[in-house]
Amino acid sequence: MFQLDVDNVAEILRDSDFSTHHIHDKAFARGLEPRGFWRYEKEKDPELRLAVLAQVAFRELESMGLDAFLNQNDGEGWMLPETLRLANYGLGHDDRAKEPQPVASRLGPRFFEWQLSRSVEESWEECERHAELLKRILPEREAREDGEGSEGEGQAAAAAQGDPPPTDLFGNAVPTDLFGNVVYPKTRKR
Repeated sequence: MFQLDVDNVAEILRDSDFSTHHIHDKAFARGLEPRGFWRYEKEKDPELRLAVLAQVAFRELESMGLDAFLNQNDGEGWMLPETLRLANYGLGHDDRAKEPQPVASRLGPRFFEWQLSRSVEESWEECERHAELLKRILPEREAREDGEGSEGEGQAAAAAQGDPPPTDLFGNAVPTDLFGNVVYPKTRKR
Protein backbone atom coordinates (compact mmCIF):
# COMPACT_ATOMS: atom_id res chain seq x y z
CA MET A 1 0.00 0.00 0.00
CA PHE A 2 2.83 2.44 0.84
CA GLN A 3 5.16 1.13 -1.88
CA LEU A 4 7.91 0.43 0.66
CA ASP A 5 11.00 -1.51 -0.34
CA VAL A 6 13.61 -3.26 1.81
CA ASP A 7 15.66 -0.08 2.16
CA ASN A 8 12.63 1.92 3.33
CA VAL A 9 11.74 -0.68 5.96
CA ALA A 10 15.37 -0.88 7.09
CA GLU A 11 15.45 2.91 7.50
CA ILE A 12 12.18 2.97 9.48
CA LEU A 13 13.35 0.16 11.78
CA ARG A 14 17.04 1.13 11.90
CA ASP A 15 19.08 0.43 15.02
CA SER A 16 16.57 -2.19 16.26
CA ASP A 17 19.17 -4.91 15.58
CA PHE A 18 21.78 -3.76 18.12
CA SER A 19 22.55 -6.15 20.97
CA THR A 20 20.98 -5.63 24.37
CA HIS A 21 24.47 -4.83 25.67
CA HIS A 22 24.77 -1.89 23.27
CA ILE A 23 21.24 -0.60 23.76
CA HIS A 24 21.52 -0.62 27.56
CA ASP A 25 24.79 1.32 27.42
CA LYS A 26 23.53 4.87 28.09
CA ALA A 27 26.42 6.54 26.28
CA PHE A 28 25.80 4.40 23.19
CA ALA A 29 22.00 4.81 23.30
CA ARG A 30 22.32 8.62 23.37
CA GLY A 31 23.61 8.39 19.79
CA LEU A 32 20.48 6.56 18.57
CA GLU A 33 17.29 8.18 17.27
CA PRO A 34 15.40 9.11 20.48
CA ARG A 35 12.04 8.02 19.03
CA GLY A 36 13.34 4.97 17.16
CA PHE A 37 12.00 1.43 17.19
CA TRP A 38 15.21 0.28 18.92
CA ARG A 39 13.47 1.25 22.19
CA TYR A 40 10.73 -1.37 21.73
CA GLU A 41 11.60 -4.81 23.16
CA LYS A 42 15.14 -3.65 23.95
CA GLU A 43 15.33 -6.17 26.77
CA LYS A 44 15.12 -9.01 24.21
CA ASP A 45 17.92 -10.33 22.06
CA PRO A 46 17.76 -8.76 18.59
CA GLU A 47 16.60 -11.93 16.80
CA LEU A 48 13.52 -12.03 19.06
CA ARG A 49 12.41 -8.43 18.50
CA LEU A 50 9.37 -7.73 16.35
CA ALA A 51 11.19 -4.97 14.44
CA VAL A 52 13.97 -7.38 13.43
CA LEU A 53 11.65 -10.27 12.58
CA ALA A 54 9.53 -7.90 10.47
CA GLN A 55 12.63 -6.98 8.46
CA VAL A 56 13.53 -10.64 7.95
CA ALA A 57 9.99 -11.49 6.81
CA PHE A 58 9.87 -8.44 4.52
CA ARG A 59 13.18 -9.38 2.88
CA GLU A 60 11.90 -12.90 2.26
CA LEU A 61 8.62 -11.54 0.90
CA GLU A 62 10.47 -9.30 -1.53
CA SER A 63 12.86 -12.04 -2.65
CA MET A 64 10.19 -14.75 -3.06
CA GLY A 65 7.24 -12.76 -4.29
CA LEU A 66 3.81 -12.60 -2.68
CA ASP A 67 2.38 -15.91 -3.93
CA ALA A 68 5.40 -17.99 -2.91
CA PHE A 69 5.62 -16.18 0.44
CA LEU A 70 1.96 -16.89 1.25
CA ASN A 71 2.06 -20.49 0.02
CA GLN A 72 5.13 -21.70 1.88
CA ASN A 73 4.74 -24.15 4.79
CA ASP A 74 1.90 -26.04 3.09
CA GLY A 75 -0.07 -22.86 2.45
CA GLU A 76 0.24 -21.46 5.98
CA GLY A 77 2.65 -18.73 4.87
CA TRP A 78 5.81 -17.42 6.50
CA MET A 79 6.54 -18.65 10.00
CA LEU A 80 9.09 -17.82 12.62
CA PRO A 81 12.36 -19.54 11.79
CA GLU A 82 13.78 -22.17 14.12
CA THR A 83 17.14 -20.40 13.94
CA LEU A 84 18.15 -17.05 12.54
CA ARG A 85 21.55 -15.75 11.45
CA LEU A 86 21.08 -11.97 11.37
CA ALA A 87 24.15 -11.41 9.19
CA ASN A 88 22.37 -13.28 6.35
CA TYR A 89 19.91 -10.36 6.22
CA GLY A 90 22.43 -7.55 6.69
CA LEU A 91 21.37 -7.21 10.32
CA GLY A 92 23.28 -7.31 13.58
CA HIS A 93 26.46 -5.57 14.63
CA ASP A 94 28.52 -8.12 16.53
CA ASP A 95 29.95 -11.63 16.25
CA ARG A 96 26.74 -13.06 17.71
CA ALA A 97 24.89 -11.94 14.55
CA LYS A 98 27.15 -14.21 12.49
CA GLU A 99 26.04 -17.33 14.37
CA PRO A 100 22.62 -18.99 14.05
CA GLN A 101 20.50 -18.13 17.08
CA PRO A 102 17.37 -20.05 18.18
CA VAL A 103 14.12 -18.13 17.64
CA ALA A 104 10.85 -20.09 17.42
CA SER A 105 11.58 -22.36 20.38
CA ARG A 106 12.44 -19.35 22.56
CA LEU A 107 9.17 -17.57 21.75
CA GLY A 108 7.01 -20.48 22.82
CA PRO A 109 4.51 -22.70 21.03
CA ARG A 110 2.68 -21.46 17.96
CA PHE A 111 -0.63 -22.57 19.47
CA PHE A 112 -1.59 -23.27 23.05
CA GLU A 113 -3.40 -26.46 24.00
CA TRP A 114 -6.66 -24.59 24.65
CA GLN A 115 -6.51 -23.14 21.13
CA LEU A 116 -6.06 -26.55 19.53
CA SER A 117 -8.86 -28.14 21.56
CA ARG A 118 -11.53 -25.81 20.09
CA SER A 119 -13.25 -26.06 16.77
CA VAL A 120 -13.26 -23.22 14.26
CA GLU A 121 -16.92 -22.57 15.06
CA GLU A 122 -16.21 -22.31 18.80
CA SER A 123 -13.38 -19.91 18.11
CA TRP A 124 -15.62 -17.63 16.02
CA GLU A 125 -18.33 -17.78 18.69
CA GLU A 126 -15.79 -16.56 21.25
CA CYS A 127 -14.79 -13.72 18.91
CA GLU A 128 -18.45 -12.72 18.60
CA ARG A 129 -18.87 -12.76 22.40
CA HIS A 130 -15.81 -10.50 22.78
CA ALA A 131 -17.14 -8.14 20.11
CA GLU A 132 -20.50 -7.95 21.87
CA LEU A 133 -18.81 -7.15 25.19
CA LEU A 134 -16.72 -4.43 23.57
CA LYS A 135 -19.83 -2.98 21.95
CA ARG A 136 -21.47 -2.69 25.38
CA ILE A 137 -18.37 -1.23 27.06
CA LEU A 138 -17.12 1.23 24.44
CA PRO A 139 -19.10 4.19 23.12
CA GLU A 140 -20.33 4.07 19.54
CA ARG A 141 -18.27 6.07 17.08
CA GLU A 142 -20.07 7.46 14.10
CA ALA A 143 -18.13 7.84 10.88
CA ARG A 144 -18.83 10.41 8.20
CA GLU A 145 -20.93 9.18 5.32
CA ASP A 146 -17.95 9.12 2.98
CA GLY A 147 -16.07 6.90 5.44
CA GLU A 148 -13.32 9.46 5.95
CA GLY A 149 -12.43 11.67 8.87
CA SER A 150 -10.54 11.35 12.06
CA GLU A 151 -11.68 9.85 15.31
CA GLY A 152 -11.95 13.37 16.73
CA GLU A 153 -14.36 14.41 13.99
CA GLY A 154 -16.54 11.41 14.78
CA GLN A 155 -16.61 12.36 18.46
CA ALA A 156 -17.45 15.98 17.64
CA ALA A 157 -20.29 14.82 15.40
CA ALA A 158 -21.57 12.54 18.16
CA ALA A 159 -21.45 15.41 20.68
CA ALA A 160 -23.31 17.71 18.26
CA GLN A 161 -26.09 15.12 17.93
CA GLY A 162 -26.56 15.04 21.69
CA ASP A 163 -25.09 11.55 22.13
CA PRO A 164 -23.87 10.67 25.62
CA PRO A 165 -20.29 11.69 26.43
CA PRO A 166 -17.51 9.09 26.15
CA THR A 167 -16.89 6.83 29.12
CA ASP A 168 -14.03 4.71 30.38
CA LEU A 169 -14.22 0.92 30.63
CA PHE A 170 -16.13 1.22 33.90
CA GLY A 171 -18.80 3.56 32.53
CA ASN A 172 -17.40 6.70 34.17
CA ALA A 173 -17.54 9.87 32.07
CA VAL A 174 -14.14 11.01 30.84
CA PRO A 175 -13.22 14.68 30.40
CA THR A 176 -13.51 16.08 26.87
CA ASP A 177 -12.51 19.30 25.19
CA LEU A 178 -14.78 21.73 23.35
CA PHE A 179 -14.92 19.41 20.33
CA GLY A 180 -15.77 16.24 22.23
CA ASN A 181 -12.24 14.79 22.09
CA VAL A 182 -11.06 12.92 25.18
CA VAL A 183 -8.62 14.96 27.29
CA TYR A 184 -5.98 12.76 28.86
CA PRO A 185 -4.45 13.81 32.19
CA LYS A 186 -0.95 15.23 32.06
CA THR A 187 1.66 12.96 33.55
CA ARG A 188 4.43 14.24 35.74
CA LYS A 189 7.88 13.81 34.32
CA ARG A 190 10.75 12.92 36.59
